[in-house]
Amino acid sequence: IYYDTHKLEQSIECYEKALDIYSQLNCHDSSQAIATHCSLGLTYLALGDTRNAEEQQILAEKNYIRAAECQLKNYQSGLKKQKKFQMNDIVGLKISEVDRSNTSPSILPCKIIDVSYKDESCGLQYKLATLHGKITDWFSSLDLIDL
Repeated sequence: IYYDTHKLEQSIECYEKALDIYSQLNCHDSSQAIATHCSLGLTYLALGDTRNAEEQQILAEKNYIRAAECQLKNYQSGLKKQKKFQMNDIVGLKISEVDRSNTSPSILPCKIIDVSYKDESCGLQYKLATLHGKITDWFSSLDLIDL
């Protein structure tokens, strides 16, 4: 923060205050706290204090890894909770409010006509048909409602 104005000691105080606030709010693993640890480490490095600089870098890395592990765990949990549909299942496709009027239905009933595993990032994808024809796009189970 204060590197450009050559007030490194003052910037250390500000970074430490910010880290105290993140700690009080129990936001140790937030991206802001991680960035603050990195900035504090760089400030210590600019002052020639390599021990404290390395300590801040290690704290930032630990918090980053902990946050990434938590996000991965949440993602995997979400994948397990996703419903798996089969061919010929009847599902609902939610229609965005932008694409409909107040009198239009909010869910379009569809039949699954094809199931494909695209890749790990997409998972299972479904091709749908309505009473009026086939829909060309593929949909994930998150887009569908079990009817």
